[in-house]
Amino acid sequence: MEPKDINFAAMPQTAVNVVTKPAEFFQGMPKSGGFLEPLVFAIIMGFIAGIIQAILSFIGLGPSARYGGGMSGFSMIIFMPIAAAIGSFIGGAILFVIWNLWARRKIMKQPIVAALI
Repeated sequence: MEPKDINFAAMPQTAVNVVTKPAEFFQGMPKSGGFLEPLVFAIIMGFIAGIIQAILSFIGLGPSARYGGGMSGFSMIIFMPIAAAIGSFIGGAILFVIWNLWARRKIMKQPIVAALI
C-alpha cells in the first residue's frame, strides 16, 4: 500500500465510529490488509492526543501541568505518536497471543466433544 492509497478524509469518521459504535465498527472491519493504514491512524490519533495534552498543560490542567507546564506538554506532541505506534504493536501482539490460546482451546475441545458423543 502506498501513502496515496490511505484515505485521510475518512479518519475523523473512523474515530467517531470507533468511539460511538465499536461493535459495529470491529465487526465490519476487513479480516486481511496491511499494517500501514492502521499504523498511520494510530499515529495521527496519538498526535491529536499530544496536542490536547499540550493545550491542557499550557492552561495549567492535566497531569503534565505539575511537571514543567508548557515544555512538558510540548514534549507530549512528540511522545504520544511514538507511544501510540509502539503501544499498538504491543497491544496487537498480546491480543494475538490471547486469541491463539483461546482458539487452541476451542480446537482441542472439539475432539473431546466428538469422542464423548
